[in-house]
Amino acid sequence: MMNNIDEVSDDLIVDLYSTEPEKAIRFTEKKYGNLCHKLISNHLHIYEDAEECYNDFLLNMWKSVPKHHPENLKAFSCRIARNHAIKKLEYARSKKRDYPRTSFDELCDYISDVGNAEEGYDGNFLKEQINTFLSGLPKLERQIFVRRFFFGDSVKEIGKSLNVTSFRVSNIIFKTKKQLRLFLEKNSCI
Repeated sequence: MMNNIDEVSDDLIVDLYSTEPEKAIRFTEKKYGNLCHKLISNHLHIYEDAEECYNDFLLNMWKSVPKHHPENLKAFSCRIARNHAIKKLEYARSKKRDYPRTSFDELCDYISDVGNAEEGYDGNFLKEQINTFLSGLPKLERQIFVRRFFFGDSVKEIGKSLNVTSFRVSNIIFKTKKQLRLFLEKNSCI
């Protein structure tokens, strides 16, 4: 097999989940492990919880990839990792553990008036609306929004990686949250 993980295609890794799952997990860890671990750690600030969540993520990849055969392994891995982190965070808070607030909490607080299932809205509807909103944003604003609220990156990290000031990142986040809220209100989500 190839020595450089970048030479191993995602399609090959996805296929390996059906035939050689241990090898597929190793390749996934080498290729996307750091990204997924950082994503989880950004949401779960307690080391032990992040480690447990990362292991659950790997187990879920083992079970999910052969069923779903994702076209984009990176996006699929990030989604699984983030979902596990949020579930772990919700579980910890339900047990009354004092957990630090996250960027996800910040966004949820801002759009907390979004209709709930009793009013005929579900998570898929809201997800579609947010995806529509994001698709209409300029690239920089979309990158900042996704990095902050999906990946949980700090304002400082985002600014450094995109070569913009922290002040500008904060400004864009503030304006984008306002735009999102207006978009959701206009589309009868709030």
